[in-house]
Amino acid sequence: MTSPFESSVVVVVGKRQARARGGWLNEWAEFARASPTAEVLLVHGNLTGMPDEGGNLRLVAGDEGATIPQLRLRGLQAASASRVILTEGFGRPAPGLLAGHRALEGRGPVDPASGSVMRASGGASHWALTMVEYGRLLEREPGEVQLPPLVNASFNRQALLALLEEHSAELIQPQLQATLFTAGESFRPTGSVLIDDNRLPFREACRDLYHQGRLVGGQRMKDKGLPLRLLWMLGATLVPAVLGWRIIRATAAAGLLGQLLRSFVQVKLMLLAIGVGEGMGALRGPGKSGERWS
Repeated sequence: MTSPFESSVVVVVGKRQARARGGWLNEWAEFARASPTAEVLLVHGNLTGMPDEGGNLRLVAGDEGATIPQLRLRGLQAASASRVILTEGFGRPAPGLLAGHRALEGRGPVDPASGSVMRASGGASHWALTMVEYGRLLEREPGEVQLPPLVNASFNRQALLALLEEHSAELIQPQLQATLFTAGESFRPTGSVLIDDNRLPFREACRDLYHQGRLVGGQRMKDKGLPLRLLWMLGATLVPAVLGWRIIRATAAAGLLGQLLRSFVQVKLMLLAIGVGEGMGALRGPGKSGERWS
């Protein structure tokens, strides 16, 4: 059946974002009311207390305790429009979010695209988290986006679902990147901007980054032998340096080196958390990190 909407915006709502209620989520509800040509889907494992559903705002229930990657896939499957934009509930849409993604439609089968992420305010640890998680998406001169996080990304929904494994249970960034690369697809930039307003405390941010790293490391080394897992664990010690260099380049291009220097200690510790997590995941598997990244 043909969708009445030009695009679907899938907003993955983590546990902390859902507890915030109001705030971010109300802004997405207002965005839905102001964007009648798009459906907005708020996806969470527990819909209690969420904004009221109606019109082009839909509430989509994932399984209780579902992880962020699982909720992403649930939202992708529930969307109806041919173009789907993936984001998360901590962000605020800037004007032109929809237009930037729609302008690229129809240029390839999956047609992946990625917009920018910017922070308007916050302390050193808040800026550090933005740079660590979304440094590659900071506003800068247009160019192909390498390995973008799935917080302001769009795809042809049916083509992407067809490309995923038949029994996929989640949508994880590194696995999706590998799948798209094999299919000869790459992310192109859009002019759309998402405002990162995440105010997660520093300690909790490091914990979440550790679990993200462990989940990714565990997934990458799934079913691999001990020698390869040990080798990957050793290689994970280089993760902070590799990611740090990417952050320096991205912040320099965005004119934010001064902010990076003010947040240097926090950035360094967050990168260490990712590296330790990926090494542990490679050696011992993801454990319960998926449940804690939710």
